[in-house]
Amino acid sequence: MLAYTRRVILLAAVLVAAIAAPGPADDAGPSPEIEALRELGTSASLDPAMREKVRALRGLEEEDERMTAAGEMSDEERRQIVREKRRGHRARLRATPSHRPRRRATPSFEGIFARDEVPAPFRSSEFRVTNFWGGTVDRTRVGVYAGYRPEDPSRGVLVVFDDPSDVEGRSYEMPSGAGPAVILSEGDGELGVGSVAGEFEVLEQRSDGTSPPRIVRTSGLARYRFDLRERVYR
Repeated sequence: MLAYTRRVILLAAVLVAAIAAPGPADDAGPSPEIEALRELGTSASLDPAMREKVRALRGLEEEDERMTAAGEMSDEERRQIVREKRRGHRARLRATPSHRPRRRATPSFEGIFARDEVPAPFRSSEFRVTNFWGGTVDRTRVGVYAGYRPEDPSRGVLVVFDDPSDVEGRSYEMPSGAGPAVILSEGDGELGVGSVAGEFEVLEQRSDGTSPPRIVRTSGLARYRFDLRERVYR
């Protein structure tokens, strides 16, 4: 029993010393703490509690092997592994069906409201709202969100929802690329729509995994009338 206790104390001391003195992996073979762990793991005299600890500590051996392999790779090989993992992750995302929650119906607001005054059924990665109009057209509740898609601020878009059955909405791009759409006025079944002048930052995904920002400048000179019945710009 005394010999067994000494072996356990020796193993603990070796493990503590290894953790307290980090350094590059030894190319000559497994580290001393791994060898001691293997020897202790084959002992038939271990009690159940100690056997559980040995089983948990075996993760050290796997980590030792991973660190040894990493130490043998060049910087370019490590970067290549990162690129391959990113490509595989994107491929899995494209192959996975999207189970998005049902969109909320257009809020029952009457008139023109700023983007922070009404809830929007979009993720910021899908659509950026500038403002909203809600009203009734031929006894049908209609809600219109004006704004732009994040990847192209130069092209204004209106997204029209017909309550209560419409939960997806329909998108209508402005004819000219002068900037994000904004609703200016409404009357006689039409919306006065303009574009916003300014500078907008767009993140472009490159093949190496980086996302450098690109600045898009818009003139804001476009003006149209949007027919809420025909759903066309005039």
